[in-house]
This record gives sequence, structure tokens and C-alpha cells, in this order.
Amino acid sequence: MVRELARANAWVLKVIVAVTENGLRIAAASYSNDEEFTRIWYVTDGWSVALATYTCDASDPRTELDACERIVRAIRFSKVSDS
Repeated sequence: MVRELARANAWVLKVIVAVTENGLRIAAASYSNDEEFTRIWYVTDGWSVALATYTCDASDPRTELDACERIVRAIRFSKVSDS
């Protein structure tokens, strides 16, 4: 999904990372051009999926990125009942 989103927006893929943490699988990709920086995350527990995005001015992408990473890593999905 990450690569398709990049192709659809004519972005150049800069970084892709897959991490397993607290039972979650996180895939992240960063894109930038002269004007803006974008990071997207897909988070899954194997059943549910969340998409998170962050976009900022390309001149200073690190300003809020660490906080965004913490927020994404704190995502928890509700349990789905069989009833």
C-alpha cells in the first residue's frame, strides 16, 4: 500500500521501515520534495489496520516527527467480539 500511494502522488520513496512492537506491525515511509515532507504509517495487529500521516514544511521535518512517532506507537485496537 505504501508504494502504491507513493506512485499515485509521484513521490520518491526515501525510507521504509517495518517494526514489530507490542504485538503491532508498523510500516513507515517518508517522502519529500522541495516544499514538503510527508511520513505515512500503516499499523496493524493482524486484524485491524490504521493509516496515519504527517506532513510539514520540508525545511524542518524533525520538529514534530518524534512526537508523531510516539503517537503512532501508542495506537491500540479494540478487541472484536465474535457475537
